[in-house]
Amino acid sequence: MSFDLYVFDGNVPDDEEAISELMEDDSRWGTALTPRLAELVAALERRYPGLDDDPDNSPWASWPLTQAMVDGRCCGFNITWSHAERMSSVMRALCSQHGLTLYDPQESLVLRPNGSPPRPAKRRWWQRG
Repeated sequence: MSFDLYVFDGNVPDDEEAISELMEDDSRWGTALTPRLAELVAALERRYPGLDDDPDNSPWASWPLTQAMVDGRCCGFNITWSHAERMSSVMRALCSQHGLTLYDPQESLVLRPNGSPPRPAKRRWWQRG
């Protein structure tokens, strides 16, 4: 099991169910990433070792990094739990720098690039309590 983060280029709903539906539609997978997402992936690949290069120090739980979803407007990143806190901080900063939206399903958090405070995604009815 990995710590997963998803990065979106463009509009992202606040509702966690709508986000899940977008990402689960595998008919929209495999399209080339948008230029901003491709640039982010390239920056991460330059900065952090891949599983093939240095598996003991790599933050990644899966490789290659390019996991294109939502017609290339979303990329998923699987991170090892031992690197989760550091990489979450790195990903937040890089998304802000590149004008991208970060979705953290562990915290039900949507972090938009426009500097607005993070908004929790609306929880599904069975998660409310």
